[in-house]
Amino acid sequence: MASDPKKTKRLETPRVLIRLCDSFFYTSEKMIAPMVPAKKSVRVFYKLHPVTMYKIICDTGERFGLEMTELKWCPLKEDSRELVGNLFIHYRALDPWNEVLLAQYVEKLQSELQEFNITNVSIHEVKDQTTLSQPVISEIEYNVYKLKLNYENFQVQQTKLSTLEILPVEFQNIQMLLADLEESRTRIAIFSHNAVGKSFFLNLLLLLTSESHEDYGKQEKRKILLPEEIEGNPTVKVVKDEQFGDLPEAVRDLLSSVEDDEQDFKNLVQPLCNPLIFSNKENVQSEEQFSKLSDYFTDRKRIEIEPYLMPEKEFDESFLTTTKCVIKVKYGTTFQMKIEYFDEEQLQNQLFELVSLYQASEETESTYIFQEMKERAVTSLKAKLSILTEYDEERFKNQLESFKSPEDIKLYEDIKTFAGKTELHIGKGINATEDRLALRAILKDHTRQQPDNPMILRKQIAAVKSIVVYVPSKLLYGGKEILDMPGTDDSDPLAMSFIQDALDTVDVVLLISEYAFTIAGQEVKDTLKTSRFIKNWMQNSEKYKLMLLSYTEKTWQLGKNDLKKLQKLFEQENSKRQKEMSELSKLIHPDSLSQSMKDNTITSRVLPVLYTSIHAMQIEEKISALQNKQKNEVTEDQESKNGTSSQSTSFAQESSFLKKNEDLFSGVKKKLEHIITETVEKKMESIFVKFAQHAMKRWTQIGNRVNNPGIFNPQFYGKNPLFKDKLYILFDDLDKEMSPVFETLIRELQAALAEYKSQAIALFTSELDGKRVNSHTVGNSLEHALTWHFGKTRSSMNEHTCKLTFEKHLKDSLKRHLLEPAYKDGIEHTKRKMGRHIKNVLSAVRTSFLKDIISLCNERWPSNLARFMVRACNPLISNPKSQPQGCTFCGDIKCSVCFYIESSSTFKSSNKGTIYIIQDRLNCASKNVIYLITCKKCSAQYVGQTTQSIRRRFVYHLSTIKCKKDLALPKHYNTADHSLQDISLMVIEQVTNESSILQREQYWISELNTLKPSGLNCIN
Repeated sequence: MASDPKKTKRLETPRVLIRLCDSFFYTSEKMIAPMVPAKKSVRVFYKLHPVTMYKIICDTGERFGLEMTELKWCPLKEDSRELVGNLFIHYRALDPWNEVLLAQYVEKLQSELQEFNITNVSIHEVKDQTTLSQPVISEIEYNVYKLKLNYENFQVQQTKLSTLEILPVEFQNIQMLLADLEESRTRIAIFSHNAVGKSFFLNLLLLLTSESHEDYGKQEKRKILLPEEIEGNPTVKVVKDEQFGDLPEAVRDLLSSVEDDEQDFKNLVQPLCNPLIFSNKENVQSEEQFSKLSDYFTDRKRIEIEPYLMPEKEFDESFLTTTKCVIKVKYGTTFQMKIEYFDEEQLQNQLFELVSLYQASEETESTYIFQEMKERAVTSLKAKLSILTEYDEERFKNQLESFKSPEDIKLYEDIKTFAGKTELHIGKGINATEDRLALRAILKDHTRQQPDNPMILRKQIAAVKSIVVYVPSKLLYGGKEILDMPGTDDSDPLAMSFIQDALDTVDVVLLISEYAFTIAGQEVKDTLKTSRFIKNWMQNSEKYKLMLLSYTEKTWQLGKNDLKKLQKLFEQENSKRQKEMSELSKLIHPDSLSQSMKDNTITSRVLPVLYTSIHAMQIEEKISALQNKQKNEVTEDQESKNGTSSQSTSFAQESSFLKKNEDLFSGVKKKLEHIITETVEKKMESIFVKFAQHAMKRWTQIGNRVNNPGIFNPQFYGKNPLFKDKLYILFDDLDKEMSPVFETLIRELQAALAEYKSQAIALFTSELDGKRVNSHTVGNSLEHALTWHFGKTRSSMNEHTCKLTFEKHLKDSLKRHLLEPAYKDGIEHTKRKMGRHIKNVLSAVRTSFLKDIISLCNERWPSNLARFMVRACNPLISNPKSQPQGCTFCGDIKCSVCFYIESSSTFKSSNKGTIYIIQDRLNCASKNVIYLITCKKCSAQYVGQTTQSIRRRFVYHLSTIKCKKDLALPKHYNTADHSLQDISLMVIEQVTNESSILQREQYWISELNTLKPSGLNCIN
């Protein structure tokens, strides 16, 4: 339609300059989002798809008479970060240019970019290259996204190329990197006094960074698979292998802690799962108050809003803590929560401490017990006593003499219904606000004791051990995990132990005070000073961050007319930082504050209400500084694609050198176990002998002061905050003594594996010389395996893992072999046996640590490595169309089925001796197949069929064998002289018509004569 020339503004210049940048958009709660996902950013699209971006801009301009002369990236001034900048498009107008054409151009360019999921982009004609601020992009999320794109590009090349062979090791490398990134965590503790506003602060951050309703409701793209939607009755192992990534995060975390993978998945998980059900529609209307936050800035109106998610204090609860345990906040695709309860023994241990507190003399209390902490302990335990047992305080005091051990305290019978159990609450992801409000109500119910609460709920609150909340927030992208902790000044010993344990494991401490760290409470400083975090930060401050934030808005209100006040506050920042650095120096005295420590300590005033009110993002920039801790550079090793020819190898040749390599591999595994055993047994034993004497010397220094059994309460692992003396100091610094042992162990393991690598390269080049392999190809696949083995994640086989594993076993052994028996036997009996207890602790640590490290070494060293290496050097899998007919293994380094696959183009009937040719190209990923299991010991055979992948079906068979179910295969392989090692698996036929698969199964059962007693098949 022709435009009205009177309304059309002609532009004189033939030059057109367009600025392209990410625009701010609204979150699910109608707040301007300060962060944008990498996959939706026009900046990221330009960085990762420059050719496509160039074409879109050129083609769109041509439609409107514009010829592109330059596409320029302009970074923001004084900011060198890769993704901080704007795009400028320089056009020359070949035809007259006006505002109508500009509007049509913008609409068309936005439409083109939306095809690539770029939905929030700002496109403006400008006069110069002035840059604008944009939403923040998480650097770790950007790197993960870039890594995934590389992986997808490899996949596209794999399917398109028919002659050039691409080694699967590239796929494996990227898969491992992605898996490692998903496993890694940056743990951030929010720490302060009570009533400073931690939860309010966190709620505003989650509000600002919530995902949009559009993102939350796209269930078909999220691929959330609820437990009840899984077909059949698979085992835990089958679900872990096949569907783990599609499950809600709460279910994934639960499965990661399950040791028995052979149990039925649904029987385990479904009783624990509860859907988030929203029923109060009035609450939705109350959420509109978030939009009134702007009044704080414009009109200096006090904000009165309901908490976004985390429980906050009400007006009459200003001096009470709302968080009795540490609440972990993680990213969730939908809103979810996991609640764990103490078991009965743990609850009895907690209550038994009342016995020692009531019996302690005033003299003992004043000398060895923190009196204020004792008052909190008694108050808390009395409240628990009245809720969890039939005793009132008077009756309990009258029966003190009858309580000889924790088991003597009887709990209510109905506590057994939840004690030691886990609850999962999961949102379906259809409506973000309704899921959030439903979760908020449950979270509030489980963190605050109210007189009108049902009695069973009051018992559950008293027994809560841990709470994990999963939130769809961009703040939590990249594996960040926030720990919302109780305030130190209102915490009983149990809550203080939660705080101590959390501070021992975090990477970042975000310490909030009202005015400054210099005047923060002494409990806060003392707790921080004795934490392992401070030790870690002092030893390696570049890997740990300390953030000292002053929350001024707790007392002061600031609005648009207070710019002078704001300016004055920020002018005082330098002097304030100097004072806080001085206070920090006093805290770590006699150690000094190094420059690295200063550089990795952030001191700042934060104004979350003001920033939220004006929809700014300064707080996010502070938090995003943490992302430097997790940077991952993605590099491409193009050389790994070279060194192969297009020749193929027969299954017979493959089986020959596979057997030789597996023999070589078996030898190195034995050598690794020998190295671990020798190092741990000999070097650890000599250290432990000396340290036992050291521990006894420490005991003589504090033994006379130990007059209360509460110090041995196993609940606190030797760190009971109530007592001035802590039993963990008996073994303090043992981990430092062990550091040289760990260094030696890893060095010797690496040397053994390097030797194996050389031998394997020699073997492969000798066996396959001139065919399709050179030393670089084998070395590349082996290098990947060694990187996997000595990886950088926490479960990897390295010094850090050794240290964490050792600390875990020391903690458990101290509890099991000293604290638990002492808590039951009494003080005098324990004092007489302390030397023996110390030796028992150290002996148990040595045994359990050795067993765990060997197990970890085997776990990280994949059982099918030899087959993975063969497949990495073998063109069979890289070009499926050229793969010869037969059954082979997939070559995935994590595949648990490849180990059992017999690679061959033929199979033989044990009863007839007839040899059959496999007519299809098959491996453990094939579906709709007939398979043959042959016993290596007695040659007995079993024929089966599956419409699912053979991998999933065979994992089920392994599960039935391990569980010794009353079926043919379990009965056979559980006889005295048989084991899983005797299984040989072959896929023998792929059935194109699924409806005829049962007929083909019956055909092969008859043809191979595998019905009992000739074989292992039974008549249904």
